[in-house]
Amino acid sequence: MAQQAKRFGGMVSSMDLDERHVYGCSDGKVLVWEKSSMEHLHTWEGLGRGLRITVDEDCIYCTSLYHFTVVDKRTYEPVHEAQFGSDTSSDLGHPINDDRFIYFPIRNGTVVAIDKRDYTQVQYLREHEGTVWGMDQSADYLYTGSVDKSIRVWSKASLTPVARLDGHRGNVQRIHVSGPYLVSGATDLSVIIWERGSGEQVHRIRNAHRRAINGLASWGGRLLTSSMAEHRVRVWEMVTGQLVKEMEMTLAEGAQPRVDGDTVYIAFRDQPGVSAFPAEAIFR
Repeated sequence: MAQQAKRFGGMVSSMDLDERHVYGCSDGKVLVWEKSSMEHLHTWEGLGRGLRITVDEDCIYCTSLYHFTVVDKRTYEPVHEAQFGSDTSSDLGHPINDDRFIYFPIRNGTVVAIDKRDYTQVQYLREHEGTVWGMDQSADYLYTGSVDKSIRVWSKASLTPVARLDGHRGNVQRIHVSGPYLVSGATDLSVIIWERGSGEQVHRIRNAHRRAINGLASWGGRLLTSSMAEHRVRVWEMVTGQLVKEMEMTLAEGAQPRVDGDTVYIAFRDQPGVSAFPAEAIFR
C-alpha cells in the first residue's frame, strides 16, 4: 500500500483540498501540491506556531495560536490579519469554511464566524461550556463538539443553536458529517453514529479504540476511525457498526484523512508530507 503513496515536504499537522490542489501545514509553513501528480508547487512561510488551514477557490484561511490570517491563493500574500486574544488561553482551533463564513473555535467554548464579504464582521457563537475540539458542517448546519461532552447543531442561516446531542461520557474531540449521518468520537473511546435529521443514535461503537480517537473519515458506506496513540486505523460498516478491517497506521493528530472522489489523502505522524491512496485500498 505504501508504494502507492506520494510524499513531499515535512510533517503535516493540518490539511485541506480544493479542486486541483492539496494544502498542508508543516512547521509554520503552508505547502501546496498538484493533486494529479502530487508535485510540490509552492511553500509559503512565516505563519507562526500551531498553524491550521481551510481553503476555498480564492483564499487560504489560517489560524494559529491567536492569529487569523487570510492569504490570497494567486499571490500568496496576506490580505487580512486579525488577533483574537493574546496568549495560549485564546488558542484558535481548526477552521472550516462555506460560501459565506469562516468558522473556528477559540479555547474557551466560543466559536467565531467571520463573514467572507467583510472580514471585520465577526459573530461569536457562545453555547458550549468548554473548548470546542470537533467541528464539521452540512449545507445548512454547523456541528460542534466540546469538552462539555455535548454536540451542538447550529443553523447557518441564523447562526443560532437549534439542537443539542448528548450521549458521550467524555470530551467530544472529532465530528464528521457523512451523508445522512453525523459521526462523533470522544475521550470515552466510543464513536457514535447519529441520524442527522432526527438526532437519534444509530449505533454506539464502544471501545472503538483503546486510546484517544483523533481521525474520522468515510467512503462507500464505510467509516474510518484512527488513534495516533494506539497506532491503529479501523474501518467499520456505517449502517451496522460492524468492524471490517484494522490496519497498523499512525496518522497525524491534527490532519484528519480527506476523501476526494475515489482518493484518500492521509498525513502520517512519522512520515513527511501527504500520501495519496486509492479509497478502496483503505476502506475495502
